[in-house]
Amino acid sequence: GRRIVIPTMATRRRTRRDSDEDRNRAKRRRKEKEVEAEEVEEAEDLPAEDETLVELRRTYRRAAQNAETKLEGLDLSEEVWMELVSRVVRHVIFKSQRSGAPITRPELSQVVLEDSRLKELGRKGLAALVITVAQHKLLDAFGLEMREVSRVRPRHAANADRKKALTGDAEVKVFILRSALPTQLRRYSQLSRDNSSRALAFVVTTLVKLAGDSLGEDALWKYLGEVGIRKGARDHPVFGDVEDELKKLVRQRYLIKEKCAQGLGGDYEYQLAENAVDEFPREKMDAHFKDLLKRAGISSGDSEGDVEEKESKE
Repeated sequence: GRRIVIPTMATRRRTRRDSDEDRNRAKRRRKEKEVEAEEVEEAEDLPAEDETLVELRRTYRRAAQNAETKLEGLDLSEEVWMELVSRVVRHVIFKSQRSGAPITRPELSQVVLEDSRLKELGRKGLAALVITVAQHKLLDAFGLEMREVSRVRPRHAANADRKKALTGDAEVKVFILRSALPTQLRRYSQLSRDNSSRALAFVVTTLVKLAGDSLGEDALWKYLGEVGIRKGARDHPVFGDVEDELKKLVRQRYLIKEKCAQGLGGDYEYQLAENAVDEFPREKMDAHFKDLLKRAGISSGDSEGDVEEKESKE
């Protein structure tokens, strides 16, 4: 007669788990389609800034969907890889709140693969897939974009490092967290900073940019002194301890502080790092600076050259 195979308890549990995962996967797909339909409707009458956010969400969602499809091909349950995504999200938000410094991809990969049982899957791109899904979760749940940018190198790097930079071998990618919310809602962002810190960052960044992306420490303090910010003063009514704030900007990778190439007198100079380059792009700085000059009744014809010339005379 026909042989009857009675499924074992383990087989039943595995079948039940697979069925649950199939239902969850179908439920997630239906929800994604509903979100897509809602975004299409919302985008019709939105201001340009909000339309940009909708397009940004769409881009990250598509990348996350592709990553989730590949994750389903690995020998991992959805519960496990979703926990890995949550782990990355928690790490990124906590570190950004604590230090504000960019986060490297190897650091996030270590967060994903800290369980030794996942090391083998690390060679199959598990960390990269989880990071991609985490980028979408951050944007969708918190309105935060985890953007990957190139780490800015000090201009006076060692000869060996400069040679690597020329061949492209030394480029390092880092993640920075930015609010993607419309301007009027950014005060509610997880990353909202006090206005005084951001104002000082913008002033210093502008001065360094106008000086040709590099400004000596003495020259910086001279310019700051002209607006009432004195070196050594620890009780400025708006900025508090300004020297401490500058050190914080270096730690957060808004500025690079490096010994001058000549090495004379132990002088240092400031350069722009990736956080400043991304948060205060050249076009935004130029528009703001020209607006200030216009209000003061000054022509903005060759402002950058004027700053460089003034520094060289000093």
